[in-house]
Amino acid sequence: MNEDPNDQRPRMTSSLGQVSFEQPEQRQSIVVEDPTEEPVSPQGQSVQGPSRQKVEEAHRSRVEESVSVMETGARRRTEILTSLGRASTDVEFEKITFSIRTLKNREWREAITAVATFDLAHEQGYEMRGQSLARALYAIDGQPVEIVMGTNDLQQRIDFINDMDESFVSHLYDEYNKLVADNKSRYNIGTEEGMQEAVEDIKK
Repeated sequence: MNEDPNDQRPRMTSSLGQVSFEQPEQRQSIVVEDPTEEPVSPQGQSVQGPSRQKVEEAHRSRVEESVSVMETGARRRTEILTSLGRASTDVEFEKITFSIRTLKNREWREAITAVATFDLAHEQGYEMRGQSLARALYAIDGQPVEIVMGTNDLQQRIDFINDMDESFVSHLYDEYNKLVADNKSRYNIGTEEGMQEAVEDIKK
């Protein structure tokens, strides 16, 4: 048998002579990635991206923070508006300063409602004094009264007033009534001068 010198196919020698055969074709494999598996870096370490849960938690945290800032600002503006027109003064007694202020409308109504439960006029008078001063007293020597007393309970503040010297309580209540009268006179716009003073007070 004549052999083709250009035939480069592999040959096998046997007792029957040399036989050439075809080399099988190499098949190309296709790898399909599993979407549930974590991606792997060239160094073999898993590469974790932000999960959906973490993204949602971060978004929820930002929303809650924004709401908190808005609520704080709104609460501050409300405090400023509800404090408009309030007057305060200091009453010094034996080198201790008691700071009192006029009541808000809600505080005044609560005091009146509490006093209405008493029948006798003199009982109502004493109760009105305690109810008013318990709400009007807000600081002692520059410290908030709830810190000085260790509590912000209204009844305990009333008991605190009732346990003080009667002469001093009477003096403190007189100063409170004077403060209320002076504060009301600021809004008694009877003249052009009074109107100007009221406008200036509102601007402060």
